[in-house]
Amino acid sequence: MEIHLYSPLKYKLICETPINVIGFEYAGTPSYLDLLDRKVLEDSNTYIGVGVSRTDIFSLISIVNEKYGVNAWKEKEYMKKIVTELETPDVIKKRLETAFSILGDRIKYANPDCGLAFWPDQDIAFKLLENTAKGINEFNAEKRTLIPNKNEILRMTEVCTRFRFLTRRREVPFLGAKRQVGDEIRRLPNILPIVIL
Repeated sequence: MEIHLYSPLKYKLICETPINVIGFEYAGTPSYLDLLDRKVLEDSNTYIGVGVSRTDIFSLISIVNEKYGVNAWKEKEYMKKIVTELETPDVIKKRLETAFSILGDRIKYANPDCGLAFWPDQDIAFKLLENTAKGINEFNAEKRTLIPNKNEILRMTEVCTRFRFLTRRREVPFLGAKRQVGDEIRRLPNILPIVIL
């Protein structure tokens, strides 16, 4: 059983329940990692789902705006800087390496922080998913210990592509597509539903 918390501030309470996977947003707030005690997780047989790519679009746009002296909400070509300069596969891989150095095999999942559904440009959101998959794959190639595996990442990408197609063609309302795709992702053994939700 799994729960997604915005922060792990009260994670010890969850460790006392039957819930055995706690997801939290590490990429947007790296200091959350300091709140976790690996021994507490091991003693309670609790695992972590760790967000390794940032999805806090307002903060990311602010960084781009400040760096380039633009308003990326109006000059949308600058939004691409989020995935070409800020949230690259290398940055994502380094976050995962840091989390793994502290939590080790207590990490059950690696995924983006939640919030991609509300990005103003779903193509850029999809590119973030691709960067996340690449960063995780690069980590796995070196460590060979963390899931999801390559086939699961490919399946996640396929499902997310279908989500993008459904919503773009307006064949399925956004929430209906979100529910349909979310159900498919939940059926994958090692990927959290928060990947695109």
